[in-house]
Amino acid sequence: MGLAAEGDAATFAETSGPDETEEGNEDESIVRHTASVGDVEGLKKALAAGADKDEADSEGRTALHLACGYGEVTCARVLLEAGARVNALDNNNNTALHYASGYGKKECVKLLLDNAAAVTLQNMDGKTPIDVAKLNSQHDVSKLLENVVFL
Repeated sequence: MGLAAEGDAATFAETSGPDETEEGNEDESIVRHTASVGDVEGLKKALAAGADKDEADSEGRTALHLACGYGEVTCARVLLEAGARVNALDNNNNTALHYASGYGKKECVKLLLDNAAAVTLQNMDGKTPIDVAKLNSQHDVSKLLENVVFL
């Protein structure tokens, strides 16, 4: 799961998401997997069994990063209700809001904003979620974020 901007613009996330067809992905937890594929019931069961809602993979991505990047808003809601850290940073200092913004997942962006996601946090390239949305031509999302910042 990665978004690259055109020209000399910074890369959003130089990583790729879990390959659902790849067997033996040792870096994928049940929480991250269920969140990324939209398995709400599986996610709820894993959390009820005590799985770590904020466990990160080798690239620092939590289940919330993945759910928001893939637009799995119900899973993102479940994670937030379970107390997942809304502003957790991956290894590139991207938050779940960076992911949702860059991929144009407007419903996830709204959910994150409703849960006090920081709009002005910069990733390692110095880009805020608004910048990432603009770099990836996510106009509806960039307008939504700008309305929050300029209120």
